[in-house]
Amino acid sequence: MFEKYNERARRVIFFARYETSQHGGNEIEVEHLLFGLMREDKNLARYLNQSVMSFDSIRKELEAQMPPQPRVAVVVDLPLSAAATRVLHLAANESEAMGHSYIGPEHLLLGVLSEGDSAAAKALASRGVELLSVRADIIRRSTNESRPETARQLSESWVPAVAQAVRETSWFRSPELSEEMNQSGNMRQSLSVEAESLLRVLAAHGLADGRKLIALAMELEDLQARKRFIARIREDDISDEERNLG
Repeated sequence: MFEKYNERARRVIFFARYETSQHGGNEIEVEHLLFGLMREDKNLARYLNQSVMSFDSIRKELEAQMPPQPRVAVVVDLPLSAAATRVLHLAANESEAMGHSYIGPEHLLLGVLSEGDSAAAKALASRGVELLSVRADIIRRSTNESRPETARQLSESWVPAVAQAVRETSWFRSPELSEEMNQSGNMRQSLSVEAESLLRVLAAHGLADGRKLIALAMELEDLQARKRFIARIREDDISDEERNLG
């Protein structure tokens, strides 16, 4: 389960297991994962966009909701609760959607926030920590860290050329594809509505992985990659026309 976890994420799980034992729990809960995150990731505050985030206040609030239990030996292999298991699956989904080859503390944080019914997620939400804004911040930071200094902002220079290639196709005979261009997006904090809508059209037509739209947007910033992709669009449209004539 933890093959893709980087060293910092593995330490989060270790600390979560330790926190569970200290609180006398029989299972690792979402709250223990958050405690593990707070122990391991000293940069967690930057992902939360909170310069004065008080981890102590979060801990006290969550611990007050936990019934007192005798401590469990740390050597005991504690299982994950159903909710904590969902958090790990959600973290893996976030990593895959961003095109990352690893799972780190930042993805685990998104997993915690996605488990909205948990006390941990509610404690963060009450302090203004929202899933969409944290996700957008993580995407922006990971993009900036992985690209050259001169190309650290998504210029969306690919949008006009790709949009023109799409409009020249016969795809818009399909009402559901046309509708994609009019939908407001969930990723608008990372991409413009026009860019996201265009990517969703490509995904709906099978030319893009709907789980990796941000990664595709980054790829299309490269001129040669953009030309190859536009060629794919035109080839796909010709194939559609031939099938329709047949």
